[in-house]
Parts: sequence; structure tokens; C-alpha cells
Amino acid sequence: GIVVSSREPQTVSEGNLMIQDGTDPHSGIIIYSKSIWGMCNFGDLVEVELKGGVLETYYGLTQYKPTGDAQFKVLEEGAAPSPEYAEITGAQFMSGDYESQYVKIIAAQVIDADLGKTMGESPKVETEDKNTFLMYSRSNAPWAEDAVPQGAGPLIGLCSSYSAVWQLVPSVAEGFAGMTGERFSGAPVVKTGDAAEVTGSSA
Repeated sequence: GIVVSSREPQTVSEGNLMIQDGTDPHSGIIIYSKSIWGMCNFGDLVEVELKGGVLETYYGLTQYKPTGDAQFKVLEEGAAPSPEYAEITGAQFMSGDYESQYVKIIAAQVIDADLGKTMGESPKVETEDKNTFLMYSRSNAPWAEDAVPQGAGPLIGLCSSYSAVWQLVPSVAEGFAGMTGERFSGAPVVKTGDAAEVTGSSA
């Protein structure tokens, strides 16, 4: 499969290597190994022998822990500098069917309340079908101090979650560079009392 997480720059926790062997649902998995993690980077073609290791869930994500480095080979470095992504809706993203895969949300925007944040503050984004989730960036990502995108547009990155909170994780800056278009009508916002906010979502 193709490595779709990035080590340099580091976009996921050390040891987590996200690999996909296609764009169909359920085509991605996390391989957890700190030694293997240091052997490859975004876009590399690799081979993993899923035999004898441990398959488990970690805060809701499925991951495989090999018994040793011998189960892993880098077949070609940089084989896919622009890995193929699954083009999906917000609802498909939230379904979990594309967990640990490289995906493109057709149209997304940072919610109004988070437009003053930086990328490192992991703003919440919304889609035209009224689904919301985090756009997560580590504090050491090169774009962590950048202001969040102010417009709407395509959003590309990893489909991930942590303790049942879905989050899209950009692997490269180009993943959110297209969010420059005209904003669309987001989820309804209701102000009550002393400015408490309630955000609606699709049924």
C-alpha cells in the first residue's frame, strides 16, 4: 500500500503509520511501530505482512502492531508524491468507512466561531451537508501558527478519530490550500441567554 501519513513534517503521533491499498471504503489501516515509523514517509510504497502481530483498537481507531521490522518493506520511496484520495461527503467521512485513509471532502469551511483561530488550535470545520468535525494539526506542524482558511473549498487529508471525535488531519499544506472560495450557508446557530451557542446538524 501507499503511506498517507507524514513523518516529515510530522502530522501524526510518533509510531502511527497510516497505509492504504486503495480508495474503496475500509482500505486503510494504522501500523503502529516506532521503528517502522522512522523508515518511510508520505507517498512511499510499502509492503506489510499482517501475520503474527496484534490487531487492536486505540481510542477507537483500528491499528496493527507487528511483531518485528521483518514484516515490513519499503518497496519504493516517493512512489506516489500525490497519493490517490477518495472523494467523499461529510456524511461519508463521519461514517467511519474511510478510517485511516486519504480523503477529499468536496466542500468544507471553518465554522464562523473558529475563523480567528490558528491551524494549530485545530478548528472545527463544516460541510455543505451540515456535518462538523475537527481539522487537526499538531503543534509542531509547519502550518500550526498560520491563520485558518477563511473561505470554502476542497479539504484533503487523513480520516482519523480520537475517543469518538472525528478529525481530518492534513498531511501536506496543499490539503487545505483550496479553501479560498465563497463561503456557503453553514449549520444554523441559535443564540440564547448570555450568548450560549447551539449548532444544529443533519438528521
